[in-house]
Amino acid sequence: MQRVEPYPMASLDCPIPSVGASLNPYIKTRDEVTRIRKDLHSHLQVHDGSELVFLSLANPSGPIKSQTPTTITGVRKAYLDALRAHSASQARYDALKADLASLAESKSSTSAVPVVSQPSVNDCHVPMLRQREKRRQLQLIDRTYVAVTTTGAASIDGHLDDIVRQQAGDLPTLLSKPPANLSEKSNVEAQILKLKKTVLSVRRSVDALAAGNSGDRAISVPPARTGGEALGLQSALNELTGWMEQRLAVIGDADAKSQAIGVTEVSNAHAASGGVSLDDIAASYRDYLVARQRTIYTTSSTPLTFRPASFSVALENGTSTRHQLRSPANTILPYLDGLTSAKHEELCLFQESSFLRRQIAASESETQRLLARLADESHLVHPGISKARSWTTAAAEASNATKEVALQRLQNGESSTGAAAQVLQGVRNVPEYLRQSTTRSM
Repeated sequence: MQRVEPYPMASLDCPIPSVGASLNPYIKTRDEVTRIRKDLHSHLQVHDGSELVFLSLANPSGPIKSQTPTTITGVRKAYLDALRAHSASQARYDALKADLASLAESKSSTSAVPVVSQPSVNDCHVPMLRQREKRRQLQLIDRTYVAVTTTGAASIDGHLDDIVRQQAGDLPTLLSKPPANLSEKSNVEAQILKLKKTVLSVRRSVDALAAGNSGDRAISVPPARTGGEALGLQSALNELTGWMEQRLAVIGDADAKSQAIGVTEVSNAHAASGGVSLDDIAASYRDYLVARQRTIYTTSSTPLTFRPASFSVALENGTSTRHQLRSPANTILPYLDGLTSAKHEELCLFQESSFLRRQIAASESETQRLLARLADESHLVHPGISKARSWTTAAAEASNATKEVALQRLQNGESSTGAAAQVLQGVRNVPEYLRQSTTRSM
């Protein structure tokens, strides 16, 4: 390294020659100062082994050895010592700044949110749950007190059922209850019983007709008649049916003594008095069966739109046509099929309503079990709560608490950011301050 000659102070002469002569070796131009720094950097890189990084007064890079080589003397040695002292002071300054920033942050966090030691989970959560339960009970008492004071003595004098009905509403109507229109008609069962009796009587008459002699089976069947004749025969059939039912009722209501009278005594009495004999009654009953059969055939046959070719064809096909007719019960009681289908539909509807009721009950029980399980697992509500209103209140309280904590932390972060910005601005001003100090010292 070459020795740098002192720069002559031609334009800046010192009024005291001795002082000017002593300061003349230390007063250099900017270019000479830059060249000296480069030379020092290359020399330190060769002897110290550090990386090739630009040296500056504000931020020297790389470690600097505490021992000064013997080859460095004079101004270079003093400059190296100054660099070492500056690096040590800068490190100490940074450490003090970091300590001050950590103290400020801990103080702000302590004042905003008090730090509570958490030795265990039970010591932290059990008191919180107890305080929450006490708060919930106090809120319930407060709401009840407000309701009592607002409504007055009316809320106390009222019956418990009335209060529950006012809060929860009336109980729903059971689905298994029969409709109102069915309960109004109290004689439906009596009508059905009457229809059953009529069906049985018609079936008995049909069986008796089927078991009759061959002469009765060979009775000629007249062709189909017009609508007026069919209506007349139908009315006659109704009258005969009513007369037979009356006869059967009279026979059923007779005394036991009258039932014990022999047939011969009755026939003798009628013969003596000139009344009707048993043969006349049997003949009248056969006539009744014939008329009934004709009426059944007339009402069951389909009216013809054309005149039949001959009456003999109808006689030949009478036996086959008789098997193709509807049953005598449906002919006498045309509304029997409708009543049967209505009864079947009613049973189906009752079964569907009972099934739906079971499904609704199962869904409600499952919902109650789910709410109870969630209430037992959650820390927001009291265990066993099954009302949605309690969940809504707890959710609102938790949301408000979360918002307060978030806002508080946001304010703390903003204050910390402002403090960090001030510290950063101070660090950025340090090189300028050191540069000014160096310039003044030179």
